[in-house]
Amino acid sequence: MHTFTRGRRAGDSSESTYADARECRVFDEERYALSYRLPEIVKNLWARKCYHARNQNYLSLDGISTAERPCDYRVFFVLRRLKRDGASPRPCVRLIVQSAYATRPSNQGKERPIRFRVLLHRVLGLGVGSKKRRPRTNAGPRSPDLLDIPLLVRTPEGG
Repeated sequence: MHTFTRGRRAGDSSESTYADARECRVFDEERYALSYRLPEIVKNLWARKCYHARNQNYLSLDGISTAERPCDYRVFFVLRRLKRDGASPRPCVRLIVQSAYATRPSNQGKERPIRFRVLLHRVLGLGVGSKKRRPRTNAGPRSPDLLDIPLLVRTPEGG
């Protein structure tokens, strides 16, 4: 509902309101028009940068231009792991778009981006296979006890 409605204002008519058990909102022409971009944005999340948002939500930004100004189209979404049923042996994730709206272009430098692939791996509880483990510079065991070598202790007297 947050992809095509906005919060109510004092002069809004009751004809264009949408309500559910939690809230009452008003139809917004701009949000509705921009919501047609959502299927393509969701299809391409794999290639997009995402950011952490509040309440276990994530954010994807899309630089667009409306009739009035250049802006960021902010798409907030949540990822949930689905329990497997007998039909699908593969792990599944449900992506729910929570909200989407246009804002003034923002300074993205404050947040570090995270790849969508990393988010999927985290939700599924999988490790991200892209990081290669660096070999240790000392390839041998770290403890002399493991080598069956007696530990030599030097005293300050040199003995």
